[in-house]
Amino acid sequence: MTPTDLAVAARIDVNSYQHWNRRLITNYSLSGPLAASELIGYPYVYDALTNTTLEIVKGAVQLSVQVKNKKFVIITNVDKLMPKDPQEKLPVWMIDEPNDGKVTVYELTADQQRILSELRKIGEMPDAAKSKLTVLLETISSKMPVMSDLLKSSDKLKKIAGNAHILLQLIQPSAGSFEAHTAIHPAEGSRLTCEPGVGQEFIATVVDGANVQIHRDLKSEKQNFSDLEEILSPLDECREDHNLWIMDTEHCLQMLDLVRDSKLCTVQWPEGEKFKVSKPPLDFPTLKLSVRSMGSWFEVSGEVKIDDNTKMQVAELMRLVRQSQG
Repeated sequence: MTPTDLAVAARIDVNSYQHWNRRLITNYSLSGPLAASELIGYPYVYDALTNTTLEIVKGAVQLSVQVKNKKFVIITNVDKLMPKDPQEKLPVWMIDEPNDGKVTVYELTADQQRILSELRKIGEMPDAAKSKLTVLLETISSKMPVMSDLLKSSDKLKKIAGNAHILLQLIQPSAGSFEAHTAIHPAEGSRLTCEPGVGQEFIATVVDGANVQIHRDLKSEKQNFSDLEEILSPLDECREDHNLWIMDTEHCLQMLDLVRDSKLCTVQWPEGEKFKVSKPPLDFPTLKLSVRSMGSWFEVSGEVKIDDNTKMQVAELMRLVRQSQG
């Protein structure tokens, strides 16, 4: 067993009880965010229903402030995962539902649990609390990323310009199927990820151990994304959502070719993930040859069966092999 196998096995819950006929019954169960946390970054996780690959990633708790009816409302990206009762203690681990082949697991520190629990009890805040709320957000930003335009006038945080470079994140849910998502990392050295051109302009967080205020250039993010859309327009048939493309191998290679010389984006592939080929290896049963004598030479012709729907002439296969650089 691998170290990951052992770590996951250690999370198995064992419950035993005595049946009415005095027979001992033992149940084994493996579920929940704690078990999933052991699979973060592990490349061999699959959906039991679809048999497609699932990428388990560790998410970062984020806090933002919105204005509703002239009052400030604090929300987080894990609100839907919290207990409905504000008085109930928050768990250390939370897990989100699968989304576009990803399952996000969140780990709350003791400080984050305490802060979020207190904020849930406060509720809405009037406009008169603006200055106090700004100070509170500055303090909280040392424990989790905070997104709010209230931080625009903050003089207690080091200011840095946001990065507007687009990330084109590729995953392979199954052999022959690929998904591409767009995102940005507003600050290098931080795991914080945002959708290009969407969200708050000012973010307070910790980068390389220092509390900073990131000033996102939303205009540049939108322009870069728009320019990337134009480059990828030949793949519009593969576009499933605003920032999602679902492709087969041929279209994925076309995407990589389209952005190869572009400075707008960087292509990311999950670390440790291997490229999966859906075609079986070629062997003699798939090869049909005919040999004809021509004086001192032989003429060889035939075809090779790639799959049930694809055949290739041997001459074409040899030509591709000669052209191959790998």
